[in-house]
Amino acid sequence: DEEAGVSRLVRTSGFGELFLDEVPVSDRSSIVGYVLNKNEPLRLPDLRNRPLFHPDEPSFGARSVVAVPLVAGNNEVVGVLGFTSNQRGQFPSAALRRSEVIAAPASDALARVRSDKKWRKRSEFDPETGGRNFHFLRARLGEILQDADSRGRRVALLSIAPDEPEAIIEDAVLPSENEIIAHLYGLLAPFGKGGDILVRRESSQFLLMLQGSSEEHAEAVADHIIQAIKENPFETGDRVIPITVSVGAVCFPDDAIRAEELISASLQSLDSARTEGTNRISLGGTSSNAVG
Repeated sequence: DEEAGVSRLVRTSGFGELFLDEVPVSDRSSIVGYVLNKNEPLRLPDLRNRPLFHPDEPSFGARSVVAVPLVAGNNEVVGVLGFTSNQRGQFPSAALRRSEVIAAPASDALARVRSDKKWRKRSEFDPETGGRNFHFLRARLGEILQDADSRGRRVALLSIAPDEPEAIIEDAVLPSENEIIAHLYGLLAPFGKGGDILVRRESSQFLLMLQGSSEEHAEAVADHIIQAIKENPFETGDRVIPITVSVGAVCFPDDAIRAEELISASLQSLDSARTEGTNRISLGGTSSNAVG
């Protein structure tokens, strides 16, 4: 508080363990501050009990702390630059000025890193489901196929989509597309674990890539998918609305050897399945029996 040009300490919080009553406080050598990005008081005794700047930091006993907010160009606080010491009074005003000078480029660098991470997240994740998007799979599929080829392994790609509305339910009132997307993603997400990748391609159509797979395994997974969706109809209020899907499955390198060709082949296989009716599976363009 610089009332009338005089600095004075107006409040302390949590300093009792440091015997503050026995130590004179100088505004030139003592610092009281806030961890601005956490919006909570900076309490020196808490340093012994919990991380201050990062969850992985080692535990230490500190008696002097300087915490300088890292402020980006848009005046957004993006973090805190922290210095600590186990001795009291180790950070005079000159040290604070030096830390503020260091904080300027650190703020810009951290802001760029966070901006890049946000951009990558937007480019790789689907806003409708929160899961990976088609761009993510498309960018990585070529590398995955090269690795599979070098190891002599197969990769399966399944295209999954709801059947036409008139085949879904006789009732005229149908769920919205967003509701169908959310419902299907909730049921399909467990199939995209480990090295397998589930993405939404467009609308309510999904792609599921299975690493180390085969035509038999792909058909088994497709059957499980159809059964899971069949056994879990869409529910809204007191209404239960069954949804059916068809699946087109192809394998690398049997049906295609390049990423774009494999994607195209899976979509063609899906079209073949959907022309045969509902709850159909097409393997490499050849339709199998409908699931009962």
